[in-house]
Amino acid sequence: MGDARRGIRAGRIGAARRIAGRRIPGRRRGLAACATPVAARVGRRIWADPLAWIVSIYMGSQSASYYILATWIAPYSASLDRSAVLAGIDTMIFQLLGVAGSMLLPFVIRGRAQPWGPALVAGVSLIASIGYLALPALLPAWLVLGGLSAGASLTIALMLTATRARTAQHAAALSGMAQSVGYLIAAAGPIVFGWLLGLGGGSSGAWIAPFALVWLVTAVQIVFGLAVRKPRFVLEPRPER
Repeated sequence: MGDARRGIRAGRIGAARRIAGRRIPGRRRGLAACATPVAARVGRRIWADPLAWIVSIYMGSQSASYYILATWIAPYSASLDRSAVLAGIDTMIFQLLGVAGSMLLPFVIRGRAQPWGPALVAGVSLIASIGYLALPALLPAWLVLGGLSAGASLTIALMLTATRARTAQHAAALSGMAQSVGYLIAAAGPIVFGWLLGLGGGSSGAWIAPFALVWLVTAVQIVFGLAVRKPRFVLEPRPER
């Protein structure tokens, strides 16, 4: 699963660069620029920037949702009396459609719809996650929808680390913060999901609380997707009033 995740992420980084649609000034200076004292100061200042926290929490919420579902789809599928083979196929569908979602995003979310993309794809993820529990007979359809939106969400999160920064140094600092915070949040997701499932004690409604966690995380993603809609940039001086 780790190799598949790294492969998916590499593909999505490429898609994020395409959808960003511009070069960040100073990027060619690369690592040499990042090694300067100025870059070190930028790395410290980024943690006090409100927009950087918005991007980081968006990254964390989408990653947490992905990791939860990638970990627990198979056990949930098996609880619906689907065979172990079908449960494995369900997980495969979810992850493969994630790759497709990352590739299709630049063609679907563009033009006037692009600013709304972060919230729109999160909304689709929320619909799919509700469908898993509300209409389990349609599980394959929800997996297609959920996989596509999960892939698109990660691409958007990576895109934001570029499009919400004016310079290469700012982009590097934002990317480091977003991925540090994001994957720290994401790592807790499957664990908390399993803990909530254990509290159910194997009852018929044991999956409600764990999926409520997914709904909450995805709702947070929608809220922060709306918050990041306007074209602002990290580490910019605030206008005086």
